[in-house]
Amino acid sequence: MKILSILILVALLSATQMEKPSWIQHKTLSYCTNVGPVEITIHGDSASGRYLLTVTAELKKGILKGTFTNGLFEGTWDDPDGVGRIIIGFNPDLTRFLAMYNTSEDASHWYNEWKGVSKNIFPRLSTEEKKDLECDWR
Repeated sequence: MKILSILILVALLSATQMEKPSWIQHKTLSYCTNVGPVEITIHGDSASGRYLLTVTAELKKGILKGTFTNGLFEGTWDDPDGVGRIIIGFNPDLTRFLAMYNTSEDASHWYNEWKGVSKNIFPRLSTEEKKDLECDWR
């Protein structure tokens, strides 16, 4: 019975891992965004990352922690300005995202102006598409 339980557990874990393409199982993605560069590392169903706010008077480093399921990152952000929840929705090939976030001080108010484009496709964008995006970690 113990061996059967182990085999069932292994089969379930294998099936879970098969749901996500192998290139997403462990991948670090870099983005140019309208608030500064973002880097997200996906570890199966969890994800973590970092960002640099370049739209503030002083540069501010922040971190992201959360889950990644079906092209959706749900978690928390944390930087010198505060902390809050964040939801990032990616397109199917993970080359673009839109994010909405709140603050722990006002959890019912969500902001939705954070958008990003993969650093890999940034060079192919038009001048107009590039104008508000920042890629450099300075």
